[in-house]
Amino acid sequence: MNAQSNNADLQRLLTPPRLATYRAEGGGLDRAIELYHWNRSLSAALFADISLVEVAFRNAIDAALQITFGTPYWYWDNQTADYSQKRSRLLTRSVYRPTSPLTLQMLWKYVFA
Repeated sequence: MNAQSNNADLQRLLTPPRLATYRAEGGGLDRAIELYHWNRSLSAALFADISLVEVAFRNAIDAALQITFGTPYWYWDNQTADYSQKRSRLLTRSVYRPTSPLTLQMLWKYVFA
């Protein structure tokens, strides 16, 4: 298979609207796909570091809220009135009951939702 046919196949997979941003830079389909691959490579290279920063950020928020409310289960404690609405949403959307400190996914999904 040649590059032209590979690019045409890739265009069908990605769809023209997805490639529109890359095509707007000029140079046609080949250049758009080249830019798409460059963006994908850059994103992959940055992802590991970004994910570490995200985890550190969420852990810092959790630690601060544990200190503020005096419990590792600050998000589940009735004394945390500011979070009661979020807690109610968590209870109605899930059968999850905490057995350990806040999972980071819960913090992101329910507290900052």
